Amino acid sequence: MKKCFLILVFLMGLSGLTQGVYADSPAPSLPQRFDSANGQYYVEMVSDDTEGFGYGSGTGTAYRMDDKGTAEELWSVNFYSSQAVLTNDGRHLITLGPLASDMTNLAIAFYQDGKEMKRYQIKELIRDESKLEPTASHFLWLSDHPNYAAGLSEDEKEYTLNLIDGSVYVFDVVSGQILQEKHPPIG
Repeated sequence: MKKCFLILVFLMGLSGLTQGVYADSPAPSLPQRFDSANGQYYVEMVSDDTEGFGYGSGTGTAYRMDDKGTAEELWSVNFYSSQAVLTNDGRHLITLGPLASDMTNLAIAFYQDGKEMKRYQIKELIRDESKLEPTASHFLWLSDHPNYAAGLSEDEKEYTLNLIDGSVYVFDVVSGQILQEKHPPIG
């Protein structure tokens, strides 16, 4: 009986190895839908590149839902992002770049009605490169600390981005301009 149990556990573990595991490699760029917080608008992102790194060629189309549940197309962008935020007016889109493999990769970009307002590369925001965390295929530059509030403000006028080096940026959602920045001492 004990032998059967061990064989069963072994086979269960072995079957887990045959399933799609991405570990430290990029996941496929699957179609994504990002809804505004009020549920009246959404953006559908469709990638042209199934290998993907979370950002690249493809399209993003914004829609407004009417009272009958019919979607009306508003505007579109000519790229794919797996990380995006759409504001409650359906006009402003904020996207984060791909898995970072280079300091010149896109960090964050701001759009209004499908038109790019401002973009930043990682090298423009990171002050202390020694804090970057390398992985087998890329490096981490965003903070994932649970105590640091990040994202869209309640009034949707500002977007906060927390970096792994302790830097904090507050951006204007409409223009993409930096409103505030805080940096810890380098070292």
